[in-house]
Amino acid sequence: MNYLKEANENLREILTKFRENKNDKYISEHILAAEIALSFSDLFLINGRKISNQEKEWFKAGIYLDYILGGSPWEEIIVRYNKVCLELQSLGQI
Repeated sequence: MNYLKEANENLREILTKFRENKNDKYISEHILAAEIALSFSDLFLINGRKISNQEKEWFKAGIYLDYILGGSPWEEIIVRYNKVCLELQSLGQI
């Protein structure tokens, strides 16, 4: 669980920087999906709340994040998002 906690914190950190950089400009729905997925991951980590089958859909944003962020200065979001997904997979949540 410590690896998931670290992965969540790392993703939250870069998503926060991304939002600060955007200065209230349009935020892609794929970034929003990553934030929602992070929230479900937090609920599992903090409260032990299992991720439902419907909620698992939010963890499919990786390919879309790659499309909008691949090769950009924000490419690290993809890496950190995928790390959260891998940690949740290893715990049988997605």
